[in-house]
Amino acid sequence: MGHIFISYSRRDSQFVDHLVQALELYGFSTWEDVKAIAGGDVWKAAISKAVRECDAFLLVLSPQSAESDNVGKELAVATKHARRILPVMYQACKVPDKMEYDLAELHWAEFHDKPFDEAFENLVRALGGKPSVDLASSQQVQALRAFVESQLGRLVDHIAPAVAPILPTTPSASVSRPPPALMEFCVQCGTRLVRGNAFCINCGTRISGAT
Repeated sequence: MGHIFISYSRRDSQFVDHLVQALELYGFSTWEDVKAIAGGDVWKAAISKAVRECDAFLLVLSPQSAESDNVGKELAVATKHARRILPVMYQACKVPDKMEYDLAELHWAEFHDKPFDEAFENLVRALGGKPSVDLASSQQVQALRAFVESQLGRLVDHIAPAVAPILPTTPSASVSRPPPALMEFCVQCGTRLVRGNAFCINCGTRISGAT
């Protein structure tokens, strides 16, 4: 497929930039006069040529583009050369009389009352395109990776309290282990131990933890 000509008002550049990035991710080639015309080219001739040679003409409609003389002229060229025209309703607006006839009975992509992703999928289908195998594979891998990482994080949070007591720890300068608890009674004879003694005074058994 050749390029897609994007006709729009500069005041809608933020939306158009998002749209172009999404189209190019799907493998479409796009043409915007602000990016495609090199210095020194006659911009009117360059635009006319790009419209004549495009495979699809996307008209981004908004109150701003409806008032644009340049957008109207680009549409006139596309109509004259029987280009495939796809109106993209970015913002609800009244279509000017000079455009209405050319846009009658065409398939419209409605972005103003739908989530971007949903409206964009409809636009892709209207253009007859599908994600490339490589792109679809990449998206699936990314989705799977995100899912696995999220599940792994939940698993770690769930089991961490249970395994913490049995995990080996490495002493560090900032973290010190608590001193071992001293025994109160002799494990051999049960005699109460005297604090500070290293051995039981009754049976002589060495006291665990004593120094």
